[in-house]
Order: sequence, then structure tokens, then C-alpha cells
Amino acid sequence: MLRLHSIPIPASHRVKVQTAALPVAAAPSPLAFDGLVRQTGEALHEELRVSARDRAHSDAVRRACGALEKAGEELVAAREVAESALASDAVNLAVEIARQLLRIEISEQNYGLEEIVRSTLAASDIKRGRCVVHLNPDDVAALEGVTFRDETEITADPEIAPGTVVLETPKGLLVREPEVVLEDIREQLLQDIAR
Repeated sequence: MLRLHSIPIPASHRVKVQTAALPVAAAPSPLAFDGLVRQTGEALHEELRVSARDRAHSDAVRRACGALEKAGEELVAAREVAESALASDAVNLAVEIARQLLRIEISEQNYGLEEIVRSTLAASDIKRGRCVVHLNPDDVAALEGVTFRDETEITADPEIAPGTVVLETPKGLLVREPEVVLEDIREQLLQDIAR
């Protein structure tokens, strides 16, 4: 058998309970204990569902914002690449169009051959002296009756493409090929764009 002894409590450790702070009366629940448990469980379940929905919504918004920001950065990068490629693409397209037009003009012998020969002679820096201009036989026929400076000889060479001028001088050869001229123009324009 257990005996309880009374232990005196000093006055400094005593606690005074005020009864006015305690609820005066509790209202009885009209629900049975099972119903009260079910109602409390449903309320708790609804609160958890709303909390999970709000958390999922916040996460979805955060992911969507991140994806949108990434897509925006990718779009800016793609635009910068496209802008830098646009100028070079325009040059390439323009040169290709010029090449196609040049081929048509050459096939119709409508390309100012006399001016091309004269500018080639001028570019050679040979004021006087023997020069031989090698041309395609069709181009030689087109220049029949045209006179050039003294000691300039025009000769036909079937190996030379129409529109091409090969100038033989005492200093060496000077070749003017339309395709090469177009490529030189393309390279110069692309270099100008890069600056």
C-alpha cells in the first residue's frame, strides 16, 4: 500500500489560480462523438486540400514564370543571331541574283565587252607596249571592228569562258572573270559588314 505524505510548499512557490479566467460553461455538442470526429476530419481534410491547391498553384506559377523567362532569353539570343545573319544572308542573296543575271546577260552577249576590255587594259598600267587580249571566240566576233590602242592584239581562245578577259602583258597576266569579280564583291561586302 502506498502512503502519501504531505510536503509543505513554501509561499514563494505557491500559485494562485484565478477562476474568472476559466470558461464558465461549455455548450454541449448536438453531435455524437462519431459525428464530431467526422466533422472535424472533414474540416481538416478541406483545409489541407485548399492548402495543397494553393501550394501547387504557387509552384505552377513559379515554374511558368521561369519557363517564360527562359523562353524570353532564348528569343533574344535567337533574334541576335538572326540579326547578325541577316546582313550576310542579304549579301549572299544579292550576289547570287547578280550571278544569275550576269549569266543571262552573257548568254545574250549583252554585257559591255568593249568596256570590260578597255578597263582591263587600263588596270594593267601598261601605257604602251605589246598586249594580247585573249577572249572567247564569240566575244572576239562581237568586238569585230572595234579598235584599241596600238600594239594590242585580240585573239580567240576557246578555253576562255564568255565574258572573261585574259590580258597578257610584258609584266604578266591580268585575268578578269565575272564569277571571280562577283566573289570579290561578296567578300568585300562581308568584310564591310563585319566591321
